[in-house]
Amino acid sequence: MKECRCKIHEGERLIPDDRFAKQSASADGLQAWCRTCKHRAWPKERRNARRRQVRAEAPEQTREARREWVRGSVLSKLEEVAGFLEGHTCTCGESSPMALVFREPAGPAGDPVRLAKENASWVRVRAALAGASVVCRNCAAKGGP
Repeated sequence: MKECRCKIHEGERLIPDDRFAKQSASADGLQAWCRTCKHRAWPKERRNARRRQVRAEAPEQTREARREWVRGSVLSKLEEVAGFLEGHTCTCGESSPMALVFREPAGPAGDPVRLAKENASWVRVRAALAGASVVCRNCAAKGGP
């Protein structure tokens, strides 16, 4: 019989040894927490304590850091899409990236610009770029090549 360190077993002072996991480094060969506490209460307490600590240190900073990271990720994907457009020309000869658009992609990858704005994964954005065809706005409006 052993006493558990948790607060779940307040009514029970001593708990049978079979409820404790083995730990060869301890004096009695058993862990200090029973299996019930170890798998339910202890990890949750640790996670919640860490969350409270982070939020107390800089509550707005963590939110703002996440927003900045997402903004940077979206911008870098949009820059890659713009770089892709700079290297292509329309069949009519137009090469200005401002005049070029993506024709409706045939594959399931989707529109590269929309995917970049939605912060889709790099794999999806690059797959959409690989399967995309580029035309100028005039040709797209005419339904041309």
